[in-house]
Amino acid sequence: TSVTHDSICAPATATLGATASPGNVVRWYTAQTGGSALAVGNTYTTPVLTNSTTYWAEAGSPTGGNPQSLMTTMAAGNSCGGGVMFDITPTVNLTIDSFYALALSAGAQSVNVYTRNGTFSGFETNAAAWTLVGTYSFTSATTTILINISSTPIVIPANTLTGIYLNYNSSYTNGTTTFSNADMSLATGTGLCSQFGGTNIGRMFNGTVFYRTGCVGTRVPVEAVVNPTPVITA
Repeated sequence: TSVTHDSICAPATATLGATASPGNVVRWYTAQTGGSALAVGNTYTTPVLTNSTTYWAEAGSPTGGNPQSLMTTMAAGNSCGGGVMFDITPTVNLTIDSFYALALSAGAQSVNVYTRNGTFSGFETNAAAWTLVGTYSFTSATTTILINISSTPIVIPANTLTGIYLNYNSSYTNGTTTFSNADMSLATGTGLCSQFGGTNIGRMFNGTVFYRTGCVGTRVPVEAVVNPTPVITA
């Protein structure tokens, strides 16, 4: 991605530019990771600025970056403190940014997110078979918690079976089924009562997977520089 910065005198808008490789588009963001796109196109006109501001340009396929989601169930009915495992198989390249998950209680939450190449089944108690994506701590006023993993998104190529383990104090539902849409299928699942222990086979993850489809590149900073206002001393 090639970019064009802009320099202005405040207060004023700046016009930033970026060019993507053929067949791709440019999306504009306020942060290096996460968040929703401000605009799509080779130029972006900022709001009126009084201070220098960094924006971020991301090149990607026309479908890349479009927010999508797949919900399982929120029926609850059972719970335990070790979280839940399930499998995801996408039909397209996708990037998982976050999950909504039904916790056992509101308040302070700590969530460990793990993945593995291949199914979770048979590896529920084998910690060495999993890769830690990250640990996320926050406080929620409700039992529906947002696990935001935008700093380290989970990238899954098309047709690649991937196991997911959300290790938190979870609510889930008895039974097994597969939830799917045009982009992916999610096969449930096993509940756990401790980290990689206390397995309960036949449990459905309660929540939603939020993801983007298509391929995207690394975001590049684009500067809107606000020059100091000239002053005169009489």
